[in-house]
Amino acid sequence: MTKAELVNNLGTIARSGTKDFIEALHSGADISMIGQFGVGFYSAYLVADRVQVITKHNDDVQYIWESSASKSFTIARNTDNEPIGRGTLIKLFLKEDQLEYLEEHKIKELEAEKDEENDKVKIKMLETEELNNTKPIWKRNSDDINHEEYAAFYKSLANDWEEHLAVKQFSVE
Repeated sequence: MTKAELVNNLGTIARSGTKDFIEALHSGADISMIGQFGVGFYSAYLVADRVQVITKHNDDVQYIWESSASKSFTIARNTDNEPIGRGTLIKLFLKEDQLEYLEEHKIKELEAEKDEENDKVKIKMLETEELNNTKPIWKRNSDDINHEEYAAFYKSLANDWEEHLAVKQFSVE
């Protein structure tokens, strides 16, 4: 996101139901009301004291948005963290009584499905597996890629078991 998008998308706390939600959360109110505010992103404060959003848009520098569930937030150029290229990274700083969410098995059982008939939550297991954990060849220097890597990439992309005819890698800014 750009800086303007951070302000527009995450900085709307003063003009949304999120403000009411945060106040209710701090006052110890029943937080089962989360759905009525349409808070989405701000539900992170159910388990976190502080949230950071580190983001980089192609047409802007890397920024960090940070808030501690107060009525304010900060946005600054982000030079302390490793550059992320392009995209968004969200960091939750968990509350002491919510550290169970650091456990892999707890994360896997988080997907919940609401039963509309009796307003109860059903837990549904979601198993994930990373299928491709290698750096894409188009993000690597062509001098560092050997013939076998190009061949494997072609075969997986084209679903073809024949050899590729030629290789041409280039970069455009």
